[in-house]
Amino acid sequence: MTAKDTPGIFGLPLKDHGFTLVELIVVMAVLGVLATMAVPAYDDLTKKATISSAKTEIRVIEKAITAFSIDRNKLPDNLSDIGAEANIRDPWKHLYQYYPIPSDHSGAYKSWDAAPNQFLNDDFDLYSLGSDGATDNDLNNDPGPSMDDIIRVSNGAVVELGSAY
Repeated sequence: MTAKDTPGIFGLPLKDHGFTLVELIVVMAVLGVLATMAVPAYDDLTKKATISSAKTEIRVIEKAITAFSIDRNKLPDNLSDIGAEANIRDPWKHLYQYYPIPSDHSGAYKSWDAAPNQFLNDDFDLYSLGSDGATDNDLNNDPGPSMDDIIRVSNGAVVELGSAY
């Protein structure tokens, strides 16, 4: 019995241990392909989770505003009036935007387009600036800075991405 025929680990001869360079390259290629597929899926999942978090936070703020309005028969002037920190931030670290809307809609509020009476809400606007931190009052500017905003629409009936409108 020669040295190379001596049984090694698992009863295999010593000459059959280890991987060849070709086998290692194939394994690395397979791992690379799997990583290439996993990273975009992970990024998409992370983006959806962040958007969902912003929607939930908007709903919580909306309920606090509604409770304030019922108790005092008026909308709060700002978010600190409802007991929230004045600098409450969305998942992208931007301040949430809150604007009580006067009954005559005087001022610049989020709207479907530039036409009159096409505002998103009649009571108050509440939204997140989204990942880019920019916004526009007119949602018809597509692509535009409001497409990634998380907005409250139809007096709270819907909270969704600006691109959904």
